[in-house]
Amino acid sequence: MFISDEIRFRTRHWDSILARCVDFFPDKVFRLRLSENKYRQYRCFDDCRPYPENFPITTRFWHETVGGVGDFWGIDNWHPAIEFELGMLPNADGTPGIYRSIPIEDIKLVGIHAGVGYSMPQRYERNRLITLKWRELNRRSSRENLRRLACRLAAHVYAGARRNSSFEITEDARRKIVVLHGLENENPRPDAKLSYAVSVKEYVIGSFPSWFGLQQPGFRAWLLDALIEMPNFVRAAFEPFARVAAFGIAVNLATRTTVCRKTGNYAKCT
Repeated sequence: MFISDEIRFRTRHWDSILARCVDFFPDKVFRLRLSENKYRQYRCFDDCRPYPENFPITTRFWHETVGGVGDFWGIDNWHPAIEFELGMLPNADGTPGIYRSIPIEDIKLVGIHAGVGYSMPQRYERNRLITLKWRELNRRSSRENLRRLACRLAAHVYAGARRNSSFEITEDARRKIVVLHGLENENPRPDAKLSYAVSVKEYVIGSFPSWFGLQQPGFRAWLLDALIEMPNFVRAAFEPFARVAAFGIAVNLATRTTVCRKTGNYAKCT
């Protein structure tokens, strides 16, 4: 359970509600979502950063498989990014998307807003630190590591769906793949291969909007306000830039989906 000391449970007997979710998925690969973003579906990688699941309740198995809270300052960004990458992988039967985050409506929280009462310098420093850490999370090496952890979770999902009583998960760092081996037969063969490589094309085009802040909510709000308040002649001069911004976001979404489909075809169980 990733919850700060400012959070309070408004719902009585919330632990009894959580107890009913223990066996929601038999393979134990799932998370519970309690925050205001509990229903949010991440359409692209950059969406995980400004709108994370701040207060997840994660199974111990998920926690141990991905190596703990993560090599990142903000765990509320780390695990949603893994969740996003997991959702881009196919299920064992080939259907798209492994979605293992469950919104919980019966549990209410209070004290969920961060930075309340901060002075302007404190807010500036907090936002500066968040921006720096977002850039670290967006590095190509970080993206590949997050996808690698998602592939490990997917391999366990595949093993559970295939009812593998004995299996082994290995990694090939040179080829950047995670391999699921079923060990029931005398001559075991790979049951699934999942690639966690992030190509240069995918990284550059996918990161273009974030480099210029085009997907940050503050930028979008400022752009909308500016377009509304501008005189017509200024709006006409600003329109080309707005078109470039919209084009960058559209290319990011379209390219990310295309690449993931390719990855999904490669990762489909054989």
